[in-house]
Amino acid sequence: MSNKNSPGPSHERAIYGFVMYMSSTFALCLYLIWAYLPKSWLHYVGLTYWPQKYWALAVPVYCSVCIPFLYFFYTAYNFTITLPLDSINTMQGKCTTKIVK
Repeated sequence: MSNKNSPGPSHERAIYGFVMYMSSTFALCLYLIWAYLPKSWLHYVGLTYWPQKYWALAVPVYCSVCIPFLYFFYTAYNFTITLPLDSINTMQGKCTTKIVK
């Protein structure tokens, strides 16, 4: 008997999660092999078409630098779209206090 409100994942979601886990592990192993093995070893195995080793370091650095900028710009954007406290469109109720200028 299956309970729709169960906190555990359904069988389909469990399979998708396992496939995603295996795919990401395979991609990480492939990335590490590409990043650390010398080009001569890759050519010896028959893997000749790979991006430059520069991108093995550049892409993670670019991604890690973008994260603080995203936080900053998201916060700045929220400040720009926030209405002033004395705006007529700001929610007010019986427990709020009025700002007197």
